[in-house]
Amino acid sequence: MNTMAGPATMSGELWSLSRRIKAPQVLVIDDFIPGTRSAARLPRAAELLRALAAAGCQITVLPTRDERIENTQGHAVLRLRAGDDLGRVMSTRNAAFTLIVVSRPRNLALVAALAARSRTSIGDALVVYDAERPPTADELAQARHADVVLALEAATAAAYRDAGHADARVLGHAIAPQAPPPFGKRSGFLAVGPTYGDSANLAGAVAWFAGHVLPILRARLGRRATLTVLGAELASAAPLPRTVVPLAAGTDPGATFDRARVLVAPREAGDVLPINAFAAAAHGLPAVLTPAQARRIGWNHGREVLVADTAEEFAAACAALYTDQLLWEGLRAGARSWVDAACGRGRFDAMIREVVMQAVTRRR
Repeated sequence: MNTMAGPATMSGELWSLSRRIKAPQVLVIDDFIPGTRSAARLPRAAELLRALAAAGCQITVLPTRDERIENTQGHAVLRLRAGDDLGRVMSTRNAAFTLIVVSRPRNLALVAALAARSRTSIGDALVVYDAERPPTADELAQARHADVVLALEAATAAAYRDAGHADARVLGHAIAPQAPPPFGKRSGFLAVGPTYGDSANLAGAVAWFAGHVLPILRARLGRRATLTVLGAELASAAPLPRTVVPLAAGTDPGATFDRARVLVAPREAGDVLPINAFAAAAHGLPAVLTPAQARRIGWNHGREVLVADTAEEFAAACAALYTDQLLWEGLRAGARSWVDAACGRGRFDAMIREVVMQAVTRRR
C-alpha cells in the first residue's frame, strides 16, 4: 500500500487538504498492473500510476486480463475472474473510491455497462477514461459514463468534445529528458509497433515499406538502407528480406531509439503511434510520417517531422533526412522541443493532481 506523499511531490492545496482527510482512494482498472513485466509495453499507464502515487493517493488496481499476478507493485489488488460481476468485485474493497481511472476500450465497456445498470455501484467516485487512441463510435457512447476523458493527443480529445463530452483534456505522455547520440553515431531506419495490442497494422506497414520504399532507398543509399523493426510479433509473419531486421522481445526501446537515424511509420503502423513518436523524439530520433499520423499528433511538416504518403515520397523524405545533417538536426530539435513542452513529467503530474483535487472536492 502506498504511503502519502510529502509536500515536495504534491501541490500545496492538495497537501493541505489531504492532511485533513484520509488519502484519496483510487481504483485503476487496466488489463494488467502497470509497471509489471506483463505490462511492460504500457509505459504511459505506468507513468499514470506513478503520478497518482505522487499525488498522495492510495491505489487499488483491478487487472482484467492478468490471471497470474507476479508483482502487485505495492498496491492493493482486486481480481476479476471470468463470470465475475464488476460491481460485486468493487464492493469487496472496504472503502469508497474517490476516483476510478479506466484504461483500454474493453474496460471502458465494462464500466459503462455497470454504470448503465446501477450508478450506485460507482457511488460518488469521479470516473476518468484514459484514451490512448482515436475513439470508435462505441467508445464515444460508452465514454458518456465517464466524468473526464484524458486523451493522449489533441485529435482524440477533440473527437470526444465533438461528440458532446463536456470534459476531454489532453494529458499526453510523461517522458524523462534524455541525452541522445548525435547524427554521426547513428545508422539505419527504425519502425516501431504498437506498445500494446494487435500488431497487424505494423506487419502490413513493414511489408509495404520493404516492398516499395526500401528498394528505392537501396538504390540511393546502398547497404546503409536497412530497416530495424521493434515488434517481435513479426518473427512469425511472412518472410522478410534480409534488409529488414526484427528485434527480439524484451529489446530495450531506448537503446534502439539511440542507435537508429530515422524513424519511419508508413501507412497506419499501430494504434498507439504517438507514444512511439514521442519517445523517439525524446531520444533525438526524427521521423517520417504519413499526413494522417502527423495531423493526429499535431506535428508540422518541416518543423517537427517530414510528411510523406506515396512510396516515392517516402523514399525521397527518408533519403533526405538520412543524408542531410542540417535537416536532421533541425527536425530533431523541433520534435524534442515539442515533446519537452507537451510531454514533460511536470505537466503530466500537474494534470493528474488537478484530477485528484477535482475528485476530492467533489466528495466534500
